Amino acid sequence: MKVLNFISKFKKPIIIVSTILVGILIYFIFIKKEVRTDANGRVLTEDDYEYYNADVKDDTLAKFGFCAKENYVITEDADVRRTPNKAMYNSIYKLKFGTKVYTKNLDEESDVEDIDETLLEREKRGKFIAIYAKEPVLLSEKPVGYIHEDDIIQKEEFQNYKPKEKKIEPIKIESAIKSTIESNLFIDNIEYKFAEDTERFNNSLIYGDFNNDGNKDFAVILDNVDKTNSVVQIYLNNPSENIYSLVYKKVYPSLLKIKLIEKDSDVMVNSEITKFPLDGVLISNTDFNSFFHIFNPDNTSFMVLPN
Repeated sequence: MKVLNFISKFKKPIIIVSTILVGILIYFIFIKKEVRTDANGRVLTEDDYEYYNADVKDDTLAKFGFCAKENYVITEDADVRRTPNKAMYNSIYKLKFGTKVYTKNLDEESDVEDIDETLLEREKRGKFIAIYAKEPVLLSEKPVGYIHEDDIIQKEEFQNYKPKEKKIEPIKIESAIKSTIESNLFIDNIEYKFAEDTERFNNSLIYGDFNNDGNKDFAVILDNVDKTNSVVQIYLNNPSENIYSLVYKKVYPSLLKIKLIEKDSDVMVNSEITKFPLDGVLISNTDFNSFFHIFNPDNTSFMVLPN
């Protein structure tokens, strides 16, 4: 009797509260969509790897006609990306040549009928493929990132894979410097030229302030046509005439290497550590003999110090 009197007395508030509770229940069951987040609480978007079909959670790849395949990285410093695109700051880390990774693939030998290949759509976006550090077993397992399809090949192809030769691009030489060198290719009626080997060419020219006047000078080594010996040439910048002047040249009976010695840096000269007050040129030959070339202001040329 007391309950009936209570209900009769508070009929309107009870109806209002009941309506609100029913509305909240309907909202959570039928209206609100689940918001998925990662381990750091960040809301996942369509660019993130996530399966939204709850029916496939905790099921094996084999059940759906899929399998994991072993792959190997075939480029140096292959980018692994958080999402399958080349967005700025999207690179997570890099993988070295020969690193083993796994991918989820269609199993050509599967007995599963009517395989739903759309379940693997998130494994590849454009030219980017989802990769795994350990062999995945479940369809719901998440990858460690995405890698470009050209950066990996499957295990059976890797066994016979021959890496492409790394192409070295020749350095660009300022037109004024290049034309100056090309106007001095003949020494004692013998023609010299830039090294044909790209790696050697890229290391045949150095820049420095050899006479300590605050202007950029340069030195170069050129090889003869037979590639049996080299000449070293040193040019000083003449800003008043806007030209480079050839102030030193010397032919050596072998191919040379050249290196810049920065002023005030520690260098080993005949078993003793010393410093030069200005930039210098160090050349070495195929017999591992080396020679320092240091500017001499008394005769505006260069003195040679055998090492």
